[in-house]
Amino acid sequence: MARRKGELTPAAIDRGWPFQVALLAELSKGKLGEEQALYCNRLMRCSRGHTVFHEDQHYNIHCFATKVGAEAFMGEVRGRMV
Repeated sequence: MARRKGELTPAAIDRGWPFQVALLAELSKGKLGEEQALYCNRLMRCSRGHTVFHEDQHYNIHCFATKVGAEAFMGEVRGRMV
């Protein structure tokens, strides 16, 4: 898989934003996703994240620079720390 010049690698995301919250992908679509993006503007969330497939479910991994930001996000949504 090719990346554009200057694009963050998954390893760089893991180093810079080590506090990660898994959220069902269906809970990050459409209007809910827009609301989450607005809420996360002040929580030091990485502009990119990961996606994983586990136990027949797709998850979006939201990556945060601080534990406080990750915990605040978990309080707003039904996510869990990974």
